[in-house]
Amino acid sequence: MPTEARITEHRQQLDQLLPPGLLWTRRPGSNREKLLTAIAAESARFEELTLALIDEADPRTTSDLLDEWEAYVGLPDPCVPTSITFTDDERRAQIVARLQANGGQSRQFFIDLAAAIGFTITITEFTTFQVGISGAGDPVGGETWVYAWQVNTATDARSPILECLFHRLAPAHTVVIFNYI
Repeated sequence: MPTEARITEHRQQLDQLLPPGLLWTRRPGSNREKLLTAIAAESARFEELTLALIDEADPRTTSDLLDEWEAYVGLPDPCVPTSITFTDDERRAQIVARLQANGGQSRQFFIDLAAAIGFTITITEFTTFQVGISGAGDPVGGETWVYAWQVNTATDARSPILECLFHRLAPAHTVVIFNYI
């Protein structure tokens, strides 16, 4: 709701737009003044909504458009159980994180991703055996294994969240295997 001062300011601006003359009486309490006040109140309300839209256009400060921002960036994340509820600040942080996220295909990208959700992992990449290049103890396999990689974690229980994230973000031509030690 606009303040009385803001409405008065808008009414004065509207008053200045009217032509001078006897027809446009400027008596306090006149019908013309009541009409201009009503128009000014709506104009001031529209101005406040427009200024508030600036905050809504920024995901760091949005409140009324949180749902729209989440839909835009693909939240809520299908990897996170729906039983978890987040505060508005946490929702904003997730939106910003999604917008700032740069995907990657490197080992370090996935190691950092796992660390961000509380897992310490190593990654094993498989290759085909090559005489003179492969050594004893190297992980090897047939030709199709060059597209497989293994996530090793010291967690003793399967993690659906970790697996969901990695399956969603892994390069499409690869196969991710999870090894819970």
